[in-house]
Amino acid sequence: MEKQNLIDISEVCNMFNTTSRTLRHYEEKKIIESTTDGFSKRRKYTGTQIDNIRNVFVLRSLGLSIKDILQLQQENVNLKDTVILKRAEIIASIEKRMREINILNDAISVIEAGENIFDYKAKSDISIDPELIHITQECSDAIVFGQTEKLYGYLSENMLRLMPRDVYERSRKDTVSPLGDFVSFERIEADPKYPNRIYSFVKYRYLELKITLVFNDKEIDGLWLSYYNNNSR
Repeated sequence: MEKQNLIDISEVCNMFNTTSRTLRHYEEKKIIESTTDGFSKRRKYTGTQIDNIRNVFVLRSLGLSIKDILQLQQENVNLKDTVILKRAEIIASIEKRMREINILNDAISVIEAGENIFDYKAKSDISIDPELIHITQECSDAIVFGQTEKLYGYLSENMLRLMPRDVYERSRKDTVSPLGDFVSFERIEADPKYPNRIYSFVKYRYLELKITLVFNDKEIDGLWLSYYNNNSR
């Protein structure tokens, strides 16, 4: 451990425009360390410790939690995957809020039209063709477990032309890899405005994967993979 050029906590606070309370909190959470010079109990920091504090503040500015940072420091966790996951969480939260806004907009329209909102909600539940449910389940299974050939057996000629297998496989890997371990298939829903658009929600360790399938008769003519978050981590 460095024994010279120890920097007092007050100087470090000025260096990073932070408070001693914040530094003490981070130390309690074990994402930074301090030392002493043997003469006082005041926290002081070596150059290496200051470099780590700088890194912690950079990661915090990216929105990473203390738990995320601790995992990066103590476990074999990839920094890129961690940042991609944080981006996915933000995208998922935005999508969830937009969905809630659309539901509220629909409710306002119903109220302004003088209709009964409770009757409207009861009518809004859409039944899905059992065959489309089966296809959605099969395709969800293929996407989760990387069964490209199985998935491509359900795609329309247009989709086969627009989405080469190598392009899909790269996109799938980039989307799924940060989510952690697969947990379960959660549910299947039809879009209330576009009945040929069906959503499949798949739960992973960190987030849900939202699979959007657009059907033309019994063939898939559109496919999107995105993130969905019912509850914050």
